[in-house]
Amino acid sequence: PWLPLAMAAPTPISALVHSSTLVTAGLYLMMRFSYLLYSSYTLMQLLLILSLFTSFYAGMNSIFEKDLKKMIALSTLSHLGFIGMAFSSGLLHLAFFHMLTHALFKSLLFMTMGDIMINLNHSQDIRYLSSGMLYTPMSCMVMYVSILNLLGLPNLSGYFSKDLVLEMMNYSSSSILVMLILFMNVFFTYYYTYQLFFYSFQPIKVLPYQNFHSPMLGHTLCLFIMAISTLLFGFFFLSHICSLTLFYPVPLVNKSLPLFINLIMLLHLFLNTKLFTSNSPMLNYYFSNMMFLSNLMLTLSSNLYYNLSFMLVKSLEFGVLNYSLNSYP
Repeated sequence: PWLPLAMAAPTPISALVHSSTLVTAGLYLMMRFSYLLYSSYTLMQLLLILSLFTSFYAGMNSIFEKDLKKMIALSTLSHLGFIGMAFSSGLLHLAFFHMLTHALFKSLLFMTMGDIMINLNHSQDIRYLSSGMLYTPMSCMVMYVSILNLLGLPNLSGYFSKDLVLEMMNYSSSSILVMLILFMNVFFTYYYTYQLFFYSFQPIKVLPYQNFHSPMLGHTLCLFIMAISTLLFGFFFLSHICSLTLFYPVPLVNKSLPLFINLIMLLHLFLNTKLFTSNSPMLNYYFSNMMFLSNLMLTLSSNLYYNLSFMLVKSLEFGVLNYSLNSYP
């Protein structure tokens, strides 16, 4: 629950948190100690269940989330569950590969969102997004690159890692229930990504005399380099770093399924120009607090921390130290 709440931090910090440090450090440590973890079959089963639950929970909450940065945070949480799932199924190298590609396109998405939010009067509400190609064309184009990676469109980095994980999970001995929840998680990813698409194409909702400023040249160049690396990283990794990857011959139907689902969703948006969204304040509040998990966990942990701190201060400072210092003249 602390992950969406950490989004109060400035955007560069939240991008760093989500792509490299706090979030992925735990997964990276698990991968480094994989020889210990893989020795216990029960632990791997438990980890698979936890990863599935994390991914499903975050994906479901992200559908009702209206805060841009919180939604991307929940999307990150969903992907972490996906990486944990791949790791617990024995796909160590693929999990590491997806972690790297996810870090690239998710930090890129954060940085572009930061630029767009500056031009939206610093509003983080997704419903405030408007015709982005008119006032922030560069940031919107880079955002679409990141979003297409998130969707796993063929020949992009996100496609290589995500599709390989899904295929290998199909070939593993996982139960039908596990696979069903996994594909539900993928559907959640599609849904909240298309929410970003949908809202960014809506008519202008900002003030008619709004002042928009283009990003600085250095900032634009950095975003552009990052976007190019996001596009080419999957091919580079599989051809130069992990060149011993074996590709299974899969039916064409399975391969073209992601593209087919994306085309259907785009056609639906283009023809109907509306997407299911909840306008109920109670429902949005319930899910944006992660089904009250945030309130419950933070209250419990805060109370535990303060009670423990108070007890330690009382027994150590006022008790042991006071007695030991005053007992000797």
